[in-house]
Amino acid sequence: MTNNVNINLLFFECASYGQLLIDENYNIFRVTAQRELSFINDTNILDYFDDDSCRSLIDAMEKLDEEYISFQNIYLKGKNGNPFEGVLLKHNNIFRLFIKDLSSNVEMWNKLMFFYRNFLNNPNPMFITDINGVILDANKALYDLYGYTVDEVIGSKPSIFKSFRQAPAEYKKMWDSLLNKDIGQYRGNIFNRKKDGTEVFINAFVNTVFDYKKNILGFIATHFETTHQKNIEQKAIIKDLEANMLHKELLNIISIVSHDIKGQINGIINYLEIMSLKEPEKQKEYLEKAKNIALSLNRFVTDTLSLSRIEKGINKPNFSRCHILNLLKECISNLSINAFKKNIKINLNEMGSNYPIVCDIIKTEEIFNNLIDNAIKYTEEGKEITINFFETDDFIEVQFIDSGKGIDEKVRSKIFDLFFVADSRKEGYGLGLYIVKSYVELHNWEITVTNRTDASGAIFKLKIKKDANKSFDSSIVVIYDPSGDYILRIENIFKDKNVITYKVKNDYELKRVFNLENPEIIMINYELLDDNIKNFATLIKDKKKKENFLIGFSDKRFNDNTFDFCLTVDELEKFDFNRIFNG
Repeated sequence: MTNNVNINLLFFECASYGQLLIDENYNIFRVTAQRELSFINDTNILDYFDDDSCRSLIDAMEKLDEEYISFQNIYLKGKNGNPFEGVLLKHNNIFRLFIKDLSSNVEMWNKLMFFYRNFLNNPNPMFITDINGVILDANKALYDLYGYTVDEVIGSKPSIFKSFRQAPAEYKKMWDSLLNKDIGQYRGNIFNRKKDGTEVFINAFVNTVFDYKKNILGFIATHFETTHQKNIEQKAIIKDLEANMLHKELLNIISIVSHDIKGQINGIINYLEIMSLKEPEKQKEYLEKAKNIALSLNRFVTDTLSLSRIEKGINKPNFSRCHILNLLKECISNLSINAFKKNIKINLNEMGSNYPIVCDIIKTEEIFNNLIDNAIKYTEEGKEITINFFETDDFIEVQFIDSGKGIDEKVRSKIFDLFFVADSRKEGYGLGLYIVKSYVELHNWEITVTNRTDASGAIFKLKIKKDANKSFDSSIVVIYDPSGDYILRIENIFKDKNVITYKVKNDYELKRVFNLENPEIIMINYELLDDNIKNFATLIKDKKKKENFLIGFSDKRFNDNTFDFCLTVDELEKFDFNRIFNG
């Protein structure tokens, strides 16, 4: 295509190009070239390009006329393989070819394509975001790890992978590093969650992408799954045990455990095979038996994983505020089905207030679960378990009283030893009470065991000193936003405040955080408010104390008297939360 232009404008546009003057016989009689064109000298222009390029050049020269100062764009390929871009003009029977070597551009694109192919095929999950954290692209490994589809990931933010249990301090550390132009990268351990709710440990490596002026363009993140490290920890446990136990005793333990696990797995297989052959009304019975065996295996695996962390010395507590009586009630409720199967009644006597203490909630929950499970195991069918909750000014004491045969005085000192089983006729591996003792000591608490005065059972006494652990002065905010659309914006509101935020995706998680940690603020995405959340919010407002505030938020204005405050997300960012935190 031929265009008419002002000659001065043309030279201005072509200032960065080399210039060749060519006569009508295609001979070059002047070269004003940049370094990239230094290979061209005074000879025929057709000697430097391949056949297709020569034909294109001749055709372009023939199309130009002298009536107007005109030009044609042309793309050529040198015999050395380099690509060229050119602008051809004709004036006074002289052809001027402004030409530029594009090989550096091609090299850049080749490098970019090399990077992109490696990005797509990388075995580690990777994704790219813009400056606002919106995901622009991700590789197959990321979809495989988290279970999301392309449509669910692209256009979303990395918050869809978050677990609400991650400490906010880690995210603050990450963003401080990424936004610092002198650092521009972050590496750390993140506790994430897959689409199906499974939680996964991630070693995250994130790089900030800057332009030549050090302006942030976006971010590239790589997630390394570290779940396999647990297997390494288990091997380390065995190695430590070999150094502290007699070889014969260790082999005996391994033999017993292997035999029991094999027997339970075979039991599941047998029940499932029988179920497939029996009439429908029998299937429920055999399925229930198979499930009970699987639950037993799950308890063994849970205890083994806890044991591995204890023995490796990586059992650092994650302290937070906890209303421990609520946690105890939740554990009793969760294990009541096991008691029901033996026709055992669990009585809880409350003699004290629901005083909040500082503890590791997960480890405290495991202490309670093991002590309740132990009481159910050793209580005879049809009898009772009593759990007493006492409170004084300085201590909380929880007593777990079973109705079994008590503990022989000769073995009582060994009851918390690793692999010790008081009654070999009872199912178990001797891990639970060892874990209880380890977690109790981790909290600087005390636990003792005695028999009832009439020898009709054992009494485990857990003594909790209220000030045993560091004080907890952070405020707690729980955010219900299953979509994750506003999580980052809300977290940014509290990033410079002494606040811990929990992200929840359903009413179970919301109720658990509320009951255990009694957050100062409960924030609910009004656009995703369903009947369960609505009823729970109403219950909170009807029974709430002064320290609990309900805030509904949405992209648009709304009014609902269920909430103390109804705010748009923009209004949230301007809201003075100090008036809540400071009373």
